[in-house]
Amino acid sequence: MTVTEIHSAQQFSQTVLQESKLVVVDYFATWCPPCKASKPFFHKLSNSDAYRNDVVFCSVDVDELNEVAAQQGITAMPTFKVYQDGKVISTIVGADLYQVESLLMSKLGKSSRVLTDEDHKQMRGSPLKNVIMLLVLFGILWLGVRWVFGLFK
Repeated sequence: MTVTEIHSAQQFSQTVLQESKLVVVDYFATWCPPCKASKPFFHKLSNSDAYRNDVVFCSVDVDELNEVAAQQGITAMPTFKVYQDGKVISTIVGADLYQVESLLMSKLGKSSRVLTDEDHKQMRGSPLKNVIMLLVLFGILWLGVRWVFGLFK
């Protein structure tokens, strides 16, 4: 099964809230790097034989459907919500599809994973890259504060 893109509140209600199967919704933003990084793994889960018949996979662009995102309490992207019979049974904030799959495995009684350890490592990113990104962000923030308060001499 492919990922169903939700484009209206009515479609959200029909596809997510009125579905009896488990539904996993990826709340994302097109400008969000972690959202882009997790997308291929979300599609890998949706296309796998393990979940094809038991789980509906959907995506909601929070900028396109900001009212739906607000109603669902989305404050960070990506956020994955798992629904059963129209009710949220789990919320996972961040690009942790390994955790999403763990929940699906538990709910469906599956014992083997679709996502590999290598997939998990790719989703987390390299520790060195993460440290460098934090240092760059800290540097930008530090320079911005100095500029705002006129501390450059």
